[in-house]
Amino acid sequence: MIRYPIALTLSLLLLGCSLDERITETGLKIEDRFAEVKSWDELPSRSISWNQALAMMEEGNASIIKANSSIASAERQVLSVYTDLIPSFSYYGSMTKSISEWTQSSSLDGANSNINVSFSLPSLTQVPYQVYSAKASEFAARKSKEASMREIQVKLYSLVRTHELSAKTRAADKLDYEKSRLDRSVADLDAQRKEGMEYWKTVAETIGNSEARWHILPETMPRISWGEYSKKLERLDPLVVCQFSLTVEQARLRQYGVALRYLPTLNTSLYSPQLFSSTGGTYEGAFLDSDDTTLNLSLSYDLDTRLDNWNNYKDNKENFEMVCQDVFSDLRERKEMLLALKKSVQAYHQWQNYMQKRIHHLESIRPSTSLEYVKIQKDIQAMKRELLTQESRAIESESAVAMEYGLPKKK
Repeated sequence: MIRYPIALTLSLLLLGCSLDERITETGLKIEDRFAEVKSWDELPSRSISWNQALAMMEEGNASIIKANSSIASAERQVLSVYTDLIPSFSYYGSMTKSISEWTQSSSLDGANSNINVSFSLPSLTQVPYQVYSAKASEFAARKSKEASMREIQVKLYSLVRTHELSAKTRAADKLDYEKSRLDRSVADLDAQRKEGMEYWKTVAETIGNSEARWHILPETMPRISWGEYSKKLERLDPLVVCQFSLTVEQARLRQYGVALRYLPTLNTSLYSPQLFSSTGGTYEGAFLDSDDTTLNLSLSYDLDTRLDNWNNYKDNKENFEMVCQDVFSDLRERKEMLLALKKSVQAYHQWQNYMQKRIHHLESIRPSTSLEYVKIQKDIQAMKRELLTQESRAIESESAVAMEYGLPKKK
């Protein structure tokens, strides 16, 4: 006759396997995965829209995944403040038998089990602070993700815009009368291949998907309207204001947390030694009554005789004042940066408008000789080439503005 205790023991022993088997099994999966990995040249080339790229980025980018994890952790922390108020249940079981009884009997005589319940209410002076602090952490996690999303989107925008202008520049170079056709083709193909390889790698890393060589269609990209952003440069973006405010609030919370130590601590707990008990089949049932239940109330207050709390409070107060001062200093620097950026953008667009008018004027001229025609075409191509060069440099300004106020929504 197979005895239940022996069968249970053997089952537990057979559930596990050796470390070598686990390592070997995992190693085979890694080798299979490595065999499936393709080089960049073997991957298919696929075109996607800007919105499709953002959807991939939301699901696969490592920084976004980490930000989502931080938000989920903060949400659980908020929930735990309330779940700490829920009574807890514990189970305890034991069985006492001689060795001969284990092999000769399958009865549960000698088995004892108890179910207890306990309820503990944290100090009433700490609960509001814990709730507020947990919700502040959740709010900060969400804003941190929003800032990360903006940063990654701007990085991707800058990458695609640079790649787009590089392609336009190569097309313009093909019309350059001064370059030899052989030198141009060899240099262009080599540079184009290296640039394309780096572009695919960076795009795949940014959107978190390396299943193909992704090409984001430039015509689906959002376009920055300098007229609209010029007005925005006169004030702070709401996300930037929120980040400054969170910095100040975090410093204030540290100071407030120390101040709470001066309040008395009131704890409440309810304990039931036996909510339900079963003893070897002798008796069993619920035993929760007023005689069996203990209610504990405790009130404590610690005098800060060594001034530890006071010194800690003063340190946090001074830190709070320094944080406020740093924030106000950053505001001045930020305003100067925005003013300089606005002047730079205005100067660039004035120059761009002048060059476009100059090109339009040259294109309207009717040359009288072939030499004059060639000269006009060279001048036009040189100015278009310079426009592309300056537009490439202006991407840095575009990215700075987008980092500050975000990219426009692409419908």
